[in-house]
Amino acid sequence: MGQIYESFISVQTPEEQSKEKTLISLPKLAAELMKSGHPLELMDGDAAHVPLIGVSAVLDELVKILGDQRVFVLSILGIQSSGKSTMLNAMFGLQFAVSAGRCTRGAFMQLVRVSEEMKELKFDYILVVDTEGLRALELAGKSNQHHDNELATFVVGLGNLTLINIFGENPAEMQDTLSDCYSGLPEDEEALGGQPTNGTTKPVIQQKCPGSKESHFQQSYSV
Repeated sequence: MGQIYESFISVQTPEEQSKEKTLISLPKLAAELMKSGHPLELMDGDAAHVPLIGVSAVLDELVKILGDQRVFVLSILGIQSSGKSTMLNAMFGLQFAVSAGRCTRGAFMQLVRVSEEMKELKFDYILVVDTEGLRALELAGKSNQHHDNELATFVVGLGNLTLINIFGENPAEMQDTLSDCYSGLPEDEEALGGQPTNGTTKPVIQQKCPGSKESHFQQSYSV
């Protein structure tokens, strides 16, 4: 949807756009669906492309709908088939698709309303961002590392908090990606839209024991 809207806006004049009310209303419809709890594709996993015009239009409409509600962005990162979507489903009662192999493609975001009992967290909604796994066998090759670095930088830069899900006991396979990721993040406040550079992201590494998707997360580390 985002790419269709972006293509339409890019080639049509304002006069032509005003005649296509159906396409012009796509961002508002998508924002209403997000408000209702439906996931929205943030990144096209096949093209590794984020339709910025379309996504920005949807988020602008979402801001109008939510008003002055406070939103906390939670993103997740991890190796393929490490249980990222399963963990988010268990934490928030969502229904992200889960299966072995490359199940999630790209990135999806879903809005979750915070219950009254949790309002002491000082935000009203959580925007959950689910992403495809790193080290995907389907993308094996020289470009795989570059793809992983880009995805990790995008995901970490997006969230107020990033969960880094590690399958097994050896986090070494994630260290290079995280190192490249943080070196690629902007260091000045102007690049971050005036936001402070300290505390923009605080990854929490969840170590998951090998086994079934329902196995417990044993340890957590803050970096």
